[in-house]
Amino acid sequence: MSSQKNQTFAEDCYAKFNVELTHFLAKAVSGKTDLQDLSQEVYLRILRIKDPDLIISPRAYLYKIAIHVIDEWRNSSRQNFTHVSNKEEVLESQMETCSKYTKTHPPEPSLHIELNNALKSLPAVYSKTILMKWHYGMNYKELANELKVTERQVKRYIIKGYAALRTKLKNCNGNF
Repeated sequence: MSSQKNQTFAEDCYAKFNVELTHFLAKAVSGKTDLQDLSQEVYLRILRIKDPDLIISPRAYLYKIAIHVIDEWRNSSRQNFTHVSNKEEVLESQMETCSKYTKTHPPEPSLHIELNNALKSLPAVYSKTILMKWHYGMNYKELANELKVTERQVKRYIIKGYAALRTKLKNCNGNF
């Protein structure tokens, strides 16, 4: 009986809040995350509730679960990153992979290629900081620890890096 209640409760939450939840997850998680997987994890956790009748505000409860799922995803991606012995080599290798892609595929007016070229032309510390922020979702404090600089310096790197990217991508089709 309880599992039927859980299923009904989960279906109601899905019907009422799924679009809103997906937008929330998309804003909270940057980059290459599969939003459907995160959303699915939220609803799977809703199915595990022992007594859904005790939940007063389903929307608030759903968002609370979503926040926990996002935190766990961020922590797991950071832990995976910290196990790498030399993070600079990883970032350089990723940039190299992008570079090989651009060489093997005919250059086309693509935002991805333009962005990759613009990132390569930035000073190394700017591109490294921006890539770590984008790819691993690191905050200023984590970036500062990783780069062995102050949080204020990290903020400067990001601000100056974004400004340089906007300047370099000014003639691009995308809106920056």
